[in-house]
Parts: sequence; C-alpha cells; structure tokens
Amino acid sequence: MELIFVLVSPARPANVGAVARAMKTQGFAQLRIVDSVAHQDPEAGWVAHGAEELLAEASCFASADLALSDCDFVIATTARRRGCARDYWSPQQTLQQLESKATAIQRVALLFGCEESGLPNTLIDRADLLSCIPLAQPYPSLNLGQAAMVYAYALSPLKTLLSGAGQGRDDLTDSGEWQALKQRVATLQESLLNSEDQKLSEWLHDRLGLVEGRDIRLLHTLLNDIEKALP
Repeated sequence: MELIFVLVSPARPANVGAVARAMKTQGFAQLRIVDSVAHQDPEAGWVAHGAEELLAEASCFASADLALSDCDFVIATTARRRGCARDYWSPQQTLQQLESKATAIQRVALLFGCEESGLPNTLIDRADLLSCIPLAQPYPSLNLGQAAMVYAYALSPLKTLLSGAGQGRDDLTDSGEWQALKQRVATLQESLLNSEDQKLSEWLHDRLGLVEGRDIRLLHTLLNDIEKALP
C-alpha cells in the first residue's frame, strides 16, 4: 500500500513546506501538488527545514483528476457539511479503515484542500472516505500544515504496510478487485434504473468505502449471483 499526500491548490508556500516537514518526520515521502507552484517558492524550503527533497521531488498536476488517475482509494480531509448523509471518520478511524483493506488497495490518496476554501464539493463527492479532525472549538481551525501533521502522525503505523508491500498477504483480495467491485456496483445500479437516485448513490458510495478487504471477494460472489438472476 502506498499513501500519497495530495495538496489541491495550496496558496501559501509556508504551509506546503510545513506539510513536507510533517510528512518526513513520520516517514512519508510521496507528495503531489495540484494547480499550484507554491512549493517552488523559497519560503516553502525554509519551512520544510530538512525535507526540501520532498518539495523538489513533488509531482505536479494541472488538475485533481490527473493527480488521482492512478489512485484506487481516495480520502478527502474536510470539515463536516450540513445536510451531508455520509459518515466522517477521525484520523484514527481512518487508519483502521486502511488497515482493514491492506491487501485490497494499492495506492491511497489523502486529499487536502486550499487554505481559504478547502476541497471543492466535486472532490468530496468523489472520495471513497471522508475524514475530519475533531476539534473542541470550531474556530480557530487548524491550518494546512497542522492538519497534515495530525494525519501524518495518526497514519504513521501504515509504514509497516508500506515497507512490507507484498509480504504477509492472505490472498483474499488484490488491488484490482477493489476497483472492480466499485465498477460492478455502479453497473448494477444503472441496470436497475436507480442510478439517478442521489441518496441511494451517496449511501452506496459511502458504504463501499467501509468494506474490509476480507469481504470484497464475498461481495463479488454475491454480485455474480445477482447478475445471473437478472433478466
């Protein structure tokens, strides 16, 4: 499993440098920048202080779609939205969800939005899992660098999975089966003519993000039976 920190339109070089520093202190190295060159500003390097190579090696993308094209699981870090029926998971709960999918997903994107406006709703809706940091007071909120540090620390146990890729697999699932499951569910929903039911689609998308690796093959078997029974 690979964990990639993805910054969408970051505006302040100091915050990007702080993200790089937080990542390195917890052993993460993959950084992607979307629609921004803030990491190239000297101030970013000053704040990174020892993690300058993460800024130099960061991958740059013109759009979030390009940045996420090779990722099979997406986590959006965001504040809670009123009226949203989806569940929000703390950083610690997010770790548990990822650990349960250790053999089912290969490349995970952890999304952070820009400082002023956060992530756009289109990316939040696309994410397989929504995560937020519980705060005692809604304001002042954490800035980008602080939020990245919280997640880097909370998800640091994943390093054992990152370094042990391909070892200790239980052969229950592979990374392709996770993507195939999402596609099959979407296709089934379309065939049942309920793909326009927004609440159902949102609920399915939310629940699929919580499926544990050991259950993915079972769901594939169930879908096989359902597809055979359909006219």
